[in-house]
Amino acid sequence: MRRPTFLLYISLLGITFFCPLAFAQAKHNFTFEDMMALKRVGEPVPSPDSKWVLFSAVDVSLEANTKTPHVWIVPLAGGKEREIISDQDADRPRWAPDGKRFAFVSTKEGGSQIWIADFDAATGNVTGVHKLTSIATEADGELWSPDGKTIAFTSRVYPECTGTPAEQENCNKQKMEEVAKSKVKALIFTRLLYRHWNAFQAGKRSHIFVIGVPTSTGPVEPLIANIARDLTPGDYDAPSFSLGGQDLYAFSPDGQELCYTRPGPCGDGRLARPAKKHHRRQPRLRRNARLLARRQLHRLPRPAASRIRERPLPADAV
Repeated sequence: MRRPTFLLYISLLGITFFCPLAFAQAKHNFTFEDMMALKRVGEPVPSPDSKWVLFSAVDVSLEANTKTPHVWIVPLAGGKEREIISDQDADRPRWAPDGKRFAFVSTKEGGSQIWIADFDAATGNVTGVHKLTSIATEADGELWSPDGKTIAFTSRVYPECTGTPAEQENCNKQKMEEVAKSKVKALIFTRLLYRHWNAFQAGKRSHIFVIGVPTSTGPVEPLIANIARDLTPGDYDAPSFSLGGQDLYAFSPDGQELCYTRPGPCGDGRLARPAKKHHRRQPRLRRNARLLARRQLHRLPRPAASRIRERPLPADAV
């Protein structure tokens, strides 16, 4: 019974947050400028203690031709929403399991990277922010492990870059520099997917990385001392391509394994559940780590119909 109430609250929050000027001004036809003036509110993320809700809101500037996200906060019991990180762009906030920090994505120092914000739950304020990753291929899609010691994230890398984490990082950085310096800008593609909207894949693959996070609040170690590791090396996308929605990867309850979706054969990992004829995505492991829940697309009388199914894992899957 609590979920409908929470969704209703978020809906009312969206109405008041989106349209503060609409009620104060005289009625007029809704224009393109009105639409661009609205903030794009992202997914609400409740804190572990159920006292706060983080969400991102995107500001659109027609003059600068930019869209800039910022992290906002609002008390779950009700109250005024406010921007919580004002001196840099910030998107996709995700709470640490202890609620004392949250991770977010920012391009403050060039390129998308994962940052950590120290949070005071008593006042609802950020007491400091620290950059976690400095990976050349950029980072996105951060996800905390259950113990708060590790963060998984995704990055588009050149699959031919192998070796140690440091060697992979240097290889990717060198290839990106070569592409930037090359006078040849033409691209040749022999397989799908080669473009999404205006972003070309250009020989890269999405891979899942992990990086250690200090257990206490305060500055984190630089990437040199705590380098990110590629968990899914190879010439395939992990997770598989998605147009949005929930993450296509998840930690096991003990934080020792990670479940994800990917096309093709299993490679060095173990195949928990083949897709067969249905498209399966958004895997989630139950607390006992023996049940795997996932969303599955079916051929039903209505379009884009999906159901959430739960299946026991094979004995040798995890």
